[in-house]
Amino acid sequence: MEDMTCPISVQDVADLLHKRHSILTGGKAKDGCPIITFPDNSVFCSLRDEDYQKLILYLTAIPSVGVCSPSRNNNCSLQDADLGFVLVIDRRNDKWASVRTVLLKIGGFFPGLIQAVYVLRPAGFFQKAISEVSNKFFKEEFKFKVVICNTIEELHEFVDPKELTKDLQGSIPYDHKEWIEQRAAVENFSRHTRDISQNLHQLVQRLQETELPNDVQSTRELLRVQTKEYHNLKDDLRTMTGNGEALLKLLRHPCTRSPSAISSCASSAHLCPESKLVNVTVVERLLVQLEETENGFDEFWNKHEDRLQQCLELRRFEHEFRELQATLDAYMKQLTATVELGDSVARVDGLLQEINDFREDCKDDLEKASQLCRIGHQLIDSNHYAVDSIQPKCVELQRIRDDFDNRLQKRFDTLHKYRDLQERVELANQWCTRGVNLLAGQKLEKSTSPEFVRLALEEVDAFLLSSAECRLNDPKEFRNLFKDMITPETTALVQQVLKRIEDVQVMCEKKKTSLQKLVDKPSRPVQPVVPEPAVPLSSGSASPSAVKTSLNGKAPPSPSQLRASEDEDDGFDTYPDGQLEVTKKCSRQTRSFNKVFNK
Repeated sequence: MEDMTCPISVQDVADLLHKRHSILTGGKAKDGCPIITFPDNSVFCSLRDEDYQKLILYLTAIPSVGVCSPSRNNNCSLQDADLGFVLVIDRRNDKWASVRTVLLKIGGFFPGLIQAVYVLRPAGFFQKAISEVSNKFFKEEFKFKVVICNTIEELHEFVDPKELTKDLQGSIPYDHKEWIEQRAAVENFSRHTRDISQNLHQLVQRLQETELPNDVQSTRELLRVQTKEYHNLKDDLRTMTGNGEALLKLLRHPCTRSPSAISSCASSAHLCPESKLVNVTVVERLLVQLEETENGFDEFWNKHEDRLQQCLELRRFEHEFRELQATLDAYMKQLTATVELGDSVARVDGLLQEINDFREDCKDDLEKASQLCRIGHQLIDSNHYAVDSIQPKCVELQRIRDDFDNRLQKRFDTLHKYRDLQERVELANQWCTRGVNLLAGQKLEKSTSPEFVRLALEEVDAFLLSSAECRLNDPKEFRNLFKDMITPETTALVQQVLKRIEDVQVMCEKKKTSLQKLVDKPSRPVQPVVPEPAVPLSSGSASPSAVKTSLNGKAPPSPSQLRASEDEDDGFDTYPDGQLEVTKKCSRQTRSFNKVFNK
């Protein structure tokens, strides 16, 4: 913000101003030069040189800080002062010695360019006589132009009466006391504006040098503190703008200050119009600069706040990433350590329920991981300043999520396959148990009945066909399905089951062969026997066995022959061609499974 204050303040020259040694009314000469008036004041001769210099420095500095309108370019503030000044010295009621003293002080020190000095000469008879002698001397003694005016009318020929005060028969409104008060208010406003500008500059510099924290809490606290500082300074700017607008309204309409001031304004002169009032121009320019400063500060803050918000979002992202990374790593270790497969369908079902509960426990954290990935991609799409840090974390988080999902799904697939295996084993065991019970339930004493033989044969055939329920008939299909989970324990279990199936199949085939023989055995015709008269037995007569032998023409079988016949009927010790073929088939199947498992 441009410094709009004078080197010397109104408080420094307040006593000198109240004595009206010289005044700046805001009037201008025809060429636009500011007019400084030296009123007819007999005490000017007693003014010390240092006080004169201080006063004239203050008055000549005022046009340099506020002569242009805000609508004009910024360089115009110095142009009117560079044009020089026009001095009007009223000494109508004084002496020529006073005129000479004023001119000598002006000639000795004046901080600006003097275009012309108009002197209203003393009006006394004796002073007029002296003026006729001294007039030529004054014009040649000073380096600046001196014009001696005998009357006010003659002065009006050089200076427009509209630019002069009433004591010079002009029409410009001017109240010296009110001018001093308003100058004090303007300078006070300018000083506060300068203080705010310095505070703003310091705050901006400090914000620019802010080192961004590395954690969420510190970043949040930094954002809170700096936001509060921003709002405090914004409040000061708004307050100062309100004060400036109120001051500008007072300068433009001085009689609207208060009811008590209206009566005094009515009986006294007013200040010059807005277009010629330095104070109005100063306040207008300060208000414009305040607005520009506030807009620039808002623009800077918006960028800085966005940077802080991005930093806070980054710290939150990093914090949640670290937490989720640790959580998912713990889940992964827990999942990796879970290797039990179960030894029954019921146990595998329990493991499936446990892994399903584990997945439900992980569900919220997995969803958080997906949500965090989406947040990361949103930050990247919004041109976040830390894209290089966010992108790898999104990739890593997605990798962890995918690895966990794959490992979890693999665990489910393994358990489902192992459940299928255990189900096949249990079905095979149940099938073997049913076979043993079936064979045990077929009583040999009923085998003489053709109906029973046919029914038993059908039951054995149906049972052998039901072996497909075990789903252990195809070694290649079995290996393709369970190749990822074949272990020595699994191999021993399956081989044991296959051996039992083979034993039951052999037993069934033997039983089937035995029953088939009974079915194929031709029926013996019943031969009529002629009864013979009973012959008394005697010691030399034949025994019943001999009689029976004679009737049938054959000798009765021995006990060993009877046992051999029973064994032949059971079919368990004989090996006809069909039975041998089935046994070889079962052995080949077992060997195939053994080859598959040993690969």
